[in-house]
Amino acid sequence: MKREKILIGTTLMIFFVFIINNANAISDRDLADAYYQQAKEAYDTGDCVNASEMANRALTLYIKINYEEGISKTTTLIGDIKTCLKETGDELYATAMDYYNKKEYENCITFARRAKEQYSHIPDPVGMDKCEKLIQDAEREIEKEKVKRADELYETAMRLYEDENLIEAPIKAKEALDIYTEINNDEGISKCNALLSAIDRRIYEIKQEAETNYRRANDHYKKATETESFDDFMKAKGYAEEAKGLFDKIGDKDGYAKSRDLITIVNGEIERLEEEFKGKADSYYNEGMTELLYCKGEQDMEKATGFCNNAKQKIEKAKSIYYQLYEWAKDIKDYKKRDEKKKFYIGKINKCDNRLKEIEDEIGRRRDIKKAEDLFVDANTFFTQGDCRNASRFANEARSLFDKANHFPGVYKCETLIYQINECLEKLKDADRYYKNATTYYEIADPDNATIMLKKARQIYEEVNNQEGIEKCNSLKEKITEMSKKKEDANLLIGEAEMYFEQNRFEDSIKAAEKAKAIYEEINYEEGVSKAKSLIEDNKKMIDIHSREAKRNMMITIGAILLAIT
Repeated sequence: MKREKILIGTTLMIFFVFIINNANAISDRDLADAYYQQAKEAYDTGDCVNASEMANRALTLYIKINYEEGISKTTTLIGDIKTCLKETGDELYATAMDYYNKKEYENCITFARRAKEQYSHIPDPVGMDKCEKLIQDAEREIEKEKVKRADELYETAMRLYEDENLIEAPIKAKEALDIYTEINNDEGISKCNALLSAIDRRIYEIKQEAETNYRRANDHYKKATETESFDDFMKAKGYAEEAKGLFDKIGDKDGYAKSRDLITIVNGEIERLEEEFKGKADSYYNEGMTELLYCKGEQDMEKATGFCNNAKQKIEKAKSIYYQLYEWAKDIKDYKKRDEKKKFYIGKINKCDNRLKEIEDEIGRRRDIKKAEDLFVDANTFFTQGDCRNASRFANEARSLFDKANHFPGVYKCETLIYQINECLEKLKDADRYYKNATTYYEIADPDNATIMLKKARQIYEEVNNQEGIEKCNSLKEKITEMSKKKEDANLLIGEAEMYFEQNRFEDSIKAAEKAKAIYEEINYEEGVSKAKSLIEDNKKMIDIHSREAKRNMMITIGAILLAIT
């Protein structure tokens, strides 16, 4: 600001001097004094550059008129001005260096040029050279930054191109190209031009694809208007949406507009068809519900199954249409409307699923009732045949299925039968206990008690008509009879053995006792075995005694004979 004021003052002074010079023919000294005064004022205000210019003009005039005092004082002032220029130049250079180190290269160049100007008025070649070097270094760094910036823009453009962002990509590529052109970077210019060409080609390809999709959309729309095909309307909308997206991708406003308009028309047709489809689905659903009610009210299994199958077919058709409408709703762009429609049709689909499950449950219920009836018949058959155990198993299975199906008449008749079966089972427990006791007596060869127990068991088995029990009783009776006969035979043999023992026919007694013992062992009659063993031992003892007596008698006889001889 000070410098501008001094420049204005100097200009005015020269102008007035010029006027005065022409008017009064001002002297060189007066002009030199005026220059000196201006130089002094500029110096005092710190404008050493203007001060230097004014002082040199004054010195030239003083030398011209050979005015020693003027030359002396001006020379002194010039020395002071040079010192000022040097100090100011050094300060400006230092500031420029600070900016350079901070990588603020534009500010660095500004201050370096100001410093160079200061040095040029001294003149100081060394100072000027270092300023020029700093300026060149800063300009090189600026160029590097520009190259870096251009490279970044190019890389961004390339990434956008790869991401198919064909609106932003050419903008960044052109920005990079401008910088490369500014710094005359041939390689950068070449690759930017190549990228822009590639972008143009891709835009052309996308435009062709967009036009193709638009034509397809138009074709499907025309077909849909003729056939009233919901599917064709959806395809028309899909292709139009794709076309719109592609046109928007390359910034083709006309293509975008015509695609958008077609979508609007198609949406109107879809909404009309939606109501028709929805009405059709609702009709199928209601018809299915009617069939389901018939199914639940029908007692005949075959007819009920037919009603249930009809209900299932109707509601599956309704669900299929609702699902188609749900898929359409997913493509609605208005998210509020989309969510509302999706929620509505999901509700319809869920409702259909619930009805289908109800139908399956009813079919399953009918199937369970049929199976339960069959099981009940089998249980009754087993019961009448006296097979209460199988009757119980089948009756309980039948009751479980009737209960699951909430068929209370079936539950009641099963419980009635189960009660009768349980009474039978209690009797069978008694019969089984008697039979077990009979078996135990048989195993210890007690035919009398075995027969008593077996008779009680058989009476119960016959009472409940348990053929299996009767058969096993018959089988055991035969075994008892056989065992009883063998026991009688063994008893007779024991009787013979005892008779032989009394007759001292010990060998015969042993043979009879051993035969009896073998039979007793066969029928597991321990008491008989013990008796036979005891008798055998007694016989053996008697044989031993008789043997010793015979030997003694023989010795006596021999002794008597010997005595007689002697």
